[in-house]
Amino acid sequence: MSEAPAVEALYTLPSEQFVAARSALVKEIRAKGDRAEATRVAKLRRPPVSAWALNQVARTDPRLINELLEAGGALRAAMSDAVAGDASSLRTAEAAERATVEAILSAAAAQLDGQGHSLTDLHRQRMTATLRAAVLDDGVATSLRSGTLDSDHDAPLFGFGAVPDVAPRIARATDGRRVRPDPATIARERARRAERGRLEAEAERLRRRAERLEEDAVDAERRAAELRARAAAAGAAAAAVIARLAETGP
Repeated sequence: MSEAPAVEALYTLPSEQFVAARSALVKEIRAKGDRAEATRVAKLRRPPVSAWALNQVARTDPRLINELLEAGGALRAAMSDAVAGDASSLRTAEAAERATVEAILSAAAAQLDGQGHSLTDLHRQRMTATLRAAVLDDGVATSLRSGTLDSDHDAPLFGFGAVPDVAPRIARATDGRRVRPDPATIARERARRAERGRLEAEAERLRRRAERLEEDAVDAERRAAELRARAAAAGAAAAAVIARLAETGP
């Protein structure tokens, strides 16, 4: 029997309930004798709050996700045209993509508010990066559509990132000629972006490590509680045996 419905239901729960519910499901599946499936489910990661909010938006208003992916595709096409020299549709495509992202962020904020959370700047950054990653990565898009994101995703290095590079070339061509920006300026900007990317990647690595350690701590606490219960049961059994032994006399 497929456990897919029960697994998907995990992603509808408040983020802080995920680990306990996953552990209970693993125990249930293992009791049925399906150890392989139990092992797979045990490895599922708890979505961070930002990914959780996007999952809820995808489940409650999939239209927004479809609009995002369509707008993202149109923006990619407009970027390609701009690189080729025709930027006529770039501004419109950028505006449409930003509007869909903002609509999703607004819906996500409502989901967070319903769980007593606030939409922070960090949440906005993580969700925006994930949404833009979904436009370029089919795997991320599939997880987003199904409402089963288990992590945040980095913004793409290409595609959307091409906009800042295209615009200066067009803006400087005031007399019809293409004028390259000053090489030193380009080098400084590339170095700045590289350093920013490095720091963002390091922050994301540490954030994910913190999440994994937190999950490990929750699992350890659950395991400790189980062992204490077993120890108490063993102690009670030992006491009963000692009582019976005393009844038998010397």
